[in-house]
Amino acid sequence: MTAVAAPTSRAFYLPPAWIALDDGERLDVLECGAGDRVELTGVLRAALVAGERPAALAAMARCDATLARFAAALDAHPLRPLDRAALMRGSGYGQLFVELTARCNERCVHCYADSSPEREEALDEVTVMQVLEDARALGFPRVQLTGGDPLISPLCVPAAARARELGFPQVEVYTNGLGLGERLLEQLAEQQVAFAFSFYSADPDVHDAITRTPGSQRRTLSAIERVLAAGLAARVSIIAMDQNHEQLAATRAVVRGLGLGDDAIHVDVQRSVGRGLMTITPKASGIAGALGGHRPDTEWPFEGRAAVSYDGTVFPCIFSRAFPLGSVHERRLLAILSDPVPLDLDFTRILREQTLLKAQLSCWDCRVRAAVLAGAPIASAGAQP
Repeated sequence: MTAVAAPTSRAFYLPPAWIALDDGERLDVLECGAGDRVELTGVLRAALVAGERPAALAAMARCDATLARFAAALDAHPLRPLDRAALMRGSGYGQLFVELTARCNERCVHCYADSSPEREEALDEVTVMQVLEDARALGFPRVQLTGGDPLISPLCVPAAARARELGFPQVEVYTNGLGLGERLLEQLAEQQVAFAFSFYSADPDVHDAITRTPGSQRRTLSAIERVLAAGLAARVSIIAMDQNHEQLAATRAVVRGLGLGDDAIHVDVQRSVGRGLMTITPKASGIAGALGGHRPDTEWPFEGRAAVSYDGTVFPCIFSRAFPLGSVHERRLLAILSDPVPLDLDFTRILREQTLLKAQLSCWDCRVRAAVLAGAPIASAGAQP
């Protein structure tokens, strides 16, 4: 057996998708993606908790598929102590969402952020730039500027430019496209940003009823066409709900007709977050069950992500708004995400919670992360900014 540094925590994480809890007699291991569990006792448990790779594990793994996957993961990584910082980082940071403003020029019936033309909350320039700097220092490769609608914010272009200066490989603007004037498109094209658009129906009346904004379907389609004509990357997210679910095939066809391939068209479902909580129905919930999440559960990187809301609150995901981690108005993002807050691992509760969270969160990794955080203290462990 090859010895490595012994973990000091009773809670452990093994990339990409394993968490474990040692109670002194057994090591209870959970594969987050599949929900499978295995218990290790005796010399196997003692060796793993001591930071060793027991030779007997390979022989036992031949008789147990879950244990075989766990052993394969151990071949690449040792068990790591698990705290909130490790949970947030996962197998490595992926995407950061930055909500520049709460204001939006639509007032969609299902909006997760409860945005509207009347909202005034917004991040200030100093805070936005600090968030981007901290995110890059943490290793985030992707940043999405969102809102509200980010095109309304005067910080949209400066934030995109700063993100490019910092070396983010991907900078994306998530928008309805209504505010995309020619000059703004030119400025964002100079930064080679990617665009993501929300779109709801091939029927203009249905689309405009969902956005509660007359003429919005025509304007969104025009914005997509102009982005593609400018040679910029674009994708479209179609949100299925009671009002439009019978038109999904026709809606996909409209978007394809603009020149987007199937890999750039994603269908998700209404989430019970923000105004979506007030408007989701049993029919919409059934749609969610039929369509599933952003990606199959078998594709499981347990990628780290975070969202900074328009009021400065940091969340584990843009939809995980019930689990605040802190505020960038009080501490830097780097400190919040690096904070070693201890976690309470109760696998029965975690599996129950992640099942209940399907209506809010489409991705398995976000559901598991939120389920773990549901038992963790919200207060900081005291890391310095």
